[in-house]
Amino acid sequence: YFFNIVFMFIQCVCFGIWVLYVRYRLNHSLLSQRLKNFTAATLSILAVLLFLTPQYNIMFMIDAANQYHRTAMTMITSGIEIALIIYASFLSYVHALHEQVPERINSWMFLACFMFPFFVGAILQVFFKGFSFVIPFGAVAILAIDLLSKNHRILQNPLTGLNNRGSLQRYMA
Repeated sequence: YFFNIVFMFIQCVCFGIWVLYVRYRLNHSLLSQRLKNFTAATLSILAVLLFLTPQYNIMFMIDAANQYHRTAMTMITSGIEIALIIYASFLSYVHALHEQVPERINSWMFLACFMFPFFVGAILQVFFKGFSFVIPFGAVAILAIDLLSKNHRILQNPLTGLNNRGSLQRYMA
């Protein structure tokens, strides 16, 4: 039970943090206290449900044959996680539509599409019981973030933070 509970909790925390990160990137300022409180309350309720699972089989159960079974509440939390993914992606996509600078458009579109591999992995994991697809697909998304950040560092002067000559040539082309 312990590792299933920890895995499910960390998964939900990651999706909540992703939404906070996207909101932070959109506003370029500190997050509102209301949004922080809402996220903390949601994660607290989830934590209580997860930690009561061994006694009341709320999120999942393990039967006498040591078989893992999902309950209806698992589908509800999965729906909430998917809603968080769609919300963060939608915010980034809308922001990309209103952006004028090409590099920023690429950055916003990347944020909009970042969770897509996690989403595909989660869908595949639901249909192919016994296989874990979320972690390998998530590794692909994290690798993409690393490549994007390195590309961004290549185009900027690390001392001043200004665009370098390669970035200027790319902009002028």
